[in-house]
Amino acid sequence: MSDVVAFPRRTRRRKPTIAEALVFEIARSLQAYGGQAHRDMVIGDIARRAGFDHRNPPHDLREDLISAFDQGLAQGGLGHTHLFVLPFGPGSHRWRLADEAAAANLEDPRFGDTG
Repeated sequence: MSDVVAFPRRTRRRKPTIAEALVFEIARSLQAYGGQAHRDMVIGDIARRAGFDHRNPPHDLREDLISAFDQGLAQGGLGHTHLFVLPFGPGSHRWRLADEAAAANLEDPRFGDTG
């Protein structure tokens, strides 16, 4: 019998990207609005929670959120293949959570146990 003790290896959790964190914030805001809202309302809500004036959010934040939404629309995210939907079609500013994401308990990638 060996005297060597094997300890479980600790794996480092990957830090989520800014885009992943923004996708979660968009999903959280849409859940607060009942699953869908105009993009300006979503951007204003996230800006307010970040400490900015919701009526005039920083341009950089606005652009980053729109980009993150587009990423979530095209690629999914937060463990879902379909995360967002444009219910009125391309070019619409109405954002909606996809049905599978709306029914799920979304986890913040910054604080989850997996990743």
